[in-house]
Amino acid sequence: MVTKTILSHPEKSVHVSTHAGCAPAGKSPTSMGGFKNYFEKFAEGDRLKVIKVGFPISLLNDALHEMTAGWPKRANGLLFVEGANHEPV
Repeated sequence: MVTKTILSHPEKSVHVSTHAGCAPAGKSPTSMGGFKNYFEKFAEGDRLKVIKVGFPISLLNDALHEMTAGWPKRANGLLFVEGANHEPV
């Protein structure tokens, strides 16, 4: 796991994990029904507090691509939808 310091102050630092596999086993953007860009877990040291943790962007991209079969599509740089006979509308 790689950690980056994104805010540094003599008394405070904010660290962000950039590990692509930080989602827990069995959790994905689509495993909870619909599509979510986060999962919930208990805060460390506080089993009563639930926090939201974002999925890595690469995992979100892969899940959206799988859900939409690669849509939306572009033709000559413009978005289009599929019409009759699989032609752009």
